[in-house]
Order: sequence, then C-alpha cells, then structure tokens
Amino acid sequence: MTKREIGKIAFSVLQDFTGRIQLVFQDGETSKKDFDFFGKYIDIYDIERAVEDERTVRIYYEPKLIRVGLDKKELDSEVEELLKEEFPDETEESIFQKQKIKSRWARVESIIGSKKRVNALAKEIVEHLTARQEVFDSKAMVVCMSRRICVELYNAIAKIKPEWTSKDDKKGFMKVIMTGSAEDGPEWQEHIRSKDRRRDLGNSFKKEDSDFKLAIVRDM
Repeated sequence: MTKREIGKIAFSVLQDFTGRIQLVFQDGETSKKDFDFFGKYIDIYDIERAVEDERTVRIYYEPKLIRVGLDKKELDSEVEELLKEEFPDETEESIFQKQKIKSRWARVESIIGSKKRVNALAKEIVEHLTARQEVFDSKAMVVCMSRRICVELYNAIAKIKPEWTSKDDKKGFMKVIMTGSAEDGPEWQEHIRSKDRRRDLGNSFKKEDSDFKLAIVRDM
C-alpha cells in the first residue's frame, strides 16, 4: 500500500468522526495541504529548545564548497520506486510527470555525484576528520543523495584510508548504512544488510567507545 493510498484511507476514516481532534507529530517539512487538513501548529520543538533541554548538543555549521562536474549516469532504480509511490496509477498524466521528474533527478544526481567531485569530497572528509581526531575523539555522519554516491564515496575514502575499512560489522572505522537487495550487484553487497544488522550498526555508532566513527547514509 502506498503513502497516498494510506492518506486517502485516513482521510475517509476521519470524516466519519464528528467533533474529532486531529493531532499530528511531524518531523519533516510541512506543506500547504498539511496545514489545510490539520490546521496550524500547536507547538514547535526545534533544535534550540532541544539544546536548552540538553537533549542534544549545539550545532555549528562550517560551510565548504566543492565544485560540481557533469558526469551523466543512468537513473538508479530507487527513484522508480519512489515515483511508483507518488504516482500509483498509470495514467497518461502520471507517466508524463514521472518521466519529467526522472530526467530532472538524473541530471542533478549525476552532477552532485560526479567522480571528480566524490574524490574531492573524500579527500576533504579524511583531512577534516583526521585533524579533529587529533584534538578529541569524535564521530561524523555523511548524508548522500543516492546509494550510488554512498558506495562511491566509501570506495574513494577507502583508497586514501584503507585501514578505516573492515568487512566485519564489529570492526572498522567507516561503514555505509543503506537498504538494498541481491539485484543491486556485487559491488554493493558488502554494504547491504538486514534490518537487524543495520539496527546493530546504528547502536554501535551511538556508543562513544566503539571503533565505528564515520557513517555514510542515504538521504531519506
């Protein structure tokens, strides 16, 4: 069942309850449709409040620029899955919209994930994290646009720092955490784990004394 179908069912059920109260917990962006359906915000718990409550540390942004380069690649199958959720019905309009989005996404993904740019990013990450580790023990998370970029960034960093890698989940400084299947090919299989193994890696990353310091994940 797609997200759109679930939304339609939820809307239909809500219409049957008079005098209802709709309470939503949202952790992402909110669209105009959300406001039209659920109404205005009751309360906002943002990063500033989380820092005041000592639930997280203060976040500091250090902007860096890595120039992009064009390297045209085929669209990853994960995009097709997302589009199927957004456009479950194969109408002429939905097919047109899917092709339009796929074309746009492919161009952006190929630019962001060009080989030259990924190599430059890998060098920057290694230099930055190595320098920080000399000052104090720290961890880092890299969020990539696609699974392809996750794997290629891992490989690029591994060429610079092979000692950071290990095929054993309980060892290694760096890991890729992403979903996948046997159809993704041999180069990706090392990084494709079951739900339980991904959860265990996540728990390991949260532990201060674990060797796992650098997590590479796909943007959700």
